[in-house]
Amino acid sequence: MALEEEEAKATPHSSETVGWLAIEAGRGNWSGHAYEAARTPNAVTQRWYRIPFGQSFGQAPRFIAAVGTYDGPDSAHLRYKRGSLTPGGVEVMVEEDTTGDNETAHTTEEVNNLALERDGVLRGRVFASGGRVVTKYYYVAGQRVAQRWDGVVYYLHTDHFGSTSLARMPARRRSNPKKDESY
Repeated sequence: MALEEEEAKATPHSSETVGWLAIEAGRGNWSGHAYEAARTPNAVTQRWYRIPFGQSFGQAPRFIAAVGTYDGPDSAHLRYKRGSLTPGGVEVMVEEDTTGDNETAHTTEEVNNLALERDGVLRGRVFASGGRVVTKYYYVAGQRVAQRWDGVVYYLHTDHFGSTSLARMPARRRSNPKKDESY
């Protein structure tokens, strides 16, 4: 795994915590949600590329995607075309970074993608190695509402900035209060 910097950045990247999802390509039902996980052929460039879904969702699905290969020498990321996400597919393109130069032509890449039928809770397995503490997050309609840390569930409450300001255990006692300062 690697983090990619913009072309013009000359300083090293600082440490980050990276979350990831591993799922086999295919279609099915995940916690009551129809899903499709796929990888495009090595054909996505700086031009719009249509990814057809192998199943038709009842409405436009939630869509997650990323460049799956890094064949080109320039920093790049994936975009999807506004308004193109439909129950039958979506249009994506690879967009190069222009901080180092204005050239945006890009070689072919593969794109990994996941389409989910609707919002809601997805259940999965967390794998830990080396006896490390595992933290899991739970979301409802895109909002993080709880976390499990070292086997204990904390319900998360936000402040007016949208930042987590209080983590509460089910027994209703306060724990881990946090104060955020505005910039």
